[in-house]
Amino acid sequence: MRRLAVLLPLALIAACSDPDPQAAAVDAEREIALVEQANKAPPPARQVVPEAIGAPEMERHQLTGEGCNYAPGTSLGARVLAGPQDAWMKIDGEMMRFAADSGATQLAAGSWDRYLSAGYELLLALAEDPSDHHYDGTITLRDPHGRIVYRGTGYAQCNPV
Repeated sequence: MRRLAVLLPLALIAACSDPDPQAAAVDAEREIALVEQANKAPPPARQVVPEAIGAPEMERHQLTGEGCNYAPGTSLGARVLAGPQDAWMKIDGEMMRFAADSGATQLAAGSWDRYLSAGYELLLALAEDPSDHHYDGTITLRDPHGRIVYRGTGYAQCNPV
């Protein structure tokens, strides 16, 4: 029994000092895979709060004519202006243009249900039953990783030309 007590620590020391090269290679590959997976993970999602688009922005970018204005909640300040060729949002004080997606479905007043910009996807929806060109509308904004960074539902006014 005394021999076993002396041999057991020696066996443990030998096991630690002479690792199996094949097991060490597998462990190294596993660690490399974990690091690669961590590097591929998207950055944390950054929530977006669009600002109301005012008359100065509308004049500067010539945003008049056919299209729909989306104002979420009870606000009357448009957060999205969507037309036949493009849609606009004001994010962090800057106007952002979204191009109409050629495969999108047409909505009221020449607008579309999908617009794209560098890094974002803008999805729009209108309720089926308009009341004098006034709809219930929904805005969904997705980041480059497909995560929803803004969603708003409320009033949408569509002006056909």
